[in-house]
Amino acid sequence: TPGLRWIRANELVDVQDLESDHPALRLAKLRRSLTRHTTTEPTDLESLLRRLQDATGPIAVYTTRTGSGECLVGYVDTVTSDHLALAEIDAHGTATLETIDFSLGEIIAIDWDTDYLAALDELARSPVNGEP
Repeated sequence: TPGLRWIRANELVDVQDLESDHPALRLAKLRRSLTRHTTTEPTDLESLLRRLQDATGPIAVYTTRTGSGECLVGYVDTVTSDHLALAEIDAHGTATLETIDFSLGEIIAIDWDTDYLAALDELARSPVNGEP
């Protein structure tokens, strides 16, 4: 699945419609996925994080404004009106037992329901070294 992303409005620099022959649009039409996500998600970050906390899957959190793809991944542990705590999953799919704390104001984007996050979730929930 391509997943979903919430992004802070002031992070958007430019928005343009895709040309009808753009590969991403053509692929979405072939897969009939243009309107696949029809459920309304909360638009404010705190409400969205609370919904994602109930979903139990990991999220990716972006705080860097440099355009890099750097993110931290984990399960939503605690959400308050100005704070998020994640139970970290590292890039190797290991649940580290570390807690990562964020101010909601420093978060510029979050991803959820992506193939990458599903893979990390599967690894984090599996026994270490394939042992039962």
